[in-house]
Amino acid sequence: MTAINLRANPYGQGSLAHIARKTALALAGIGAEVALENLRPHVATGPHVDRETGRALRRLGAVPLRGDRWCHVRIAEPQEEERHLIGRMFDAVPWGRNVWWWPVDSSILGGVATDLLLAHLDAMWTSSEHARRSCLAAGLPEDFVRVVPHGVDVRRFHPGGPRAELPTGARFRFLTVADSRFWHRKGLDRLLAAYHDAFRARDDVCLVMHLRRRADVRVVESHLAALAGRHPDPPPVVLDLEPRLDLAPLYRACDVYLQPSRGEAFGLSILEAMACGVPPVVTGWGGQLDFATGETAWRVDHRLVPAIPVTPDRGVWAEVDLPHLTATLRAAFEDEDARRRKRAAGLAMARRWGWERAARIAVAEARRLFQEGR
Repeated sequence: MTAINLRANPYGQGSLAHIARKTALALAGIGAEVALENLRPHVATGPHVDRETGRALRRLGAVPLRGDRWCHVRIAEPQEEERHLIGRMFDAVPWGRNVWWWPVDSSILGGVATDLLLAHLDAMWTSSEHARRSCLAAGLPEDFVRVVPHGVDVRRFHPGGPRAELPTGARFRFLTVADSRFWHRKGLDRLLAAYHDAFRARDDVCLVMHLRRRADVRVVESHLAALAGRHPDPPPVVLDLEPRLDLAPLYRACDVYLQPSRGEAFGLSILEAMACGVPPVVTGWGGQLDFATGETAWRVDHRLVPAIPVTPDRGVWAEVDLPHLTATLRAAFEDEDARRRKRAAGLAMARRWGWERAARIAVAEARRLFQEGR
């Protein structure tokens, strides 16, 4: 039986640590043989990992890795991987099969030595058709790059259940969730500009911004201050800095989710919002288009611009059209019928994107590597 060893930082705070945890638990849930190798063994807990999850992760971390049947899947932060590859180092296990799972949000997998990938890996996994195209644009073979998507826990993210208490009396609430370190990639500057163009203080509306990194909030605050200084009657914005372990009540407390990102490898929070019955406004370019269709989301026009940081091999990503984003926000606010249709379509879509599905795809791809003798 093919076994999967996930090599990750399972107690980290970032999205890849979350994905590693959820994938490991989903693999165990479907009866797959799975181990969880902690790449930072000195870190064995975290404030965002509850007690039950921590016990399950430790059990998986104690699974012995014996024999050649293991498919070793490394999931680490892109910055860490780039340091390895630019320095022409490579962290691969000398037995079994080796896979790197790597998200790509711009148009090309850049800044790395692709010859090392081909020399040391049996396959590369990525999260969406968009990310796969970006890997192929770097010159990797088509059969080498495989899509192993993420999922959503529909038992946790669903329309029923409690709603977060928010410091606003507005009837209509927009929501965006972002790590404030990535404010530029998440398009928060364009989002704030369009929101201030679309609404006034007299509109019964509020934008809730859940920002995960408190230390970097000053960048967003400076944008808000500049907009307020130029705006005759600025609409309200609530900065939600609560360290929420469960975002489902926050999604349920809002009406429309906003993520006009310049680049997304997948867009997990978009799928979570849809599962909670909150239709999203998204950029019409990126990994989220695998599930954020015209029926489930509003897709905003864009133009392609050089990706940041600007290097010769970073390719491009998308910058939303500001007038179209402004008009879309207004339409999402005013058109209750459209919200109802997209909510129903989004709920149906999210039910097809559970973590169990993602785990079964991972098992099938790992098995393929052994069957084809890679």
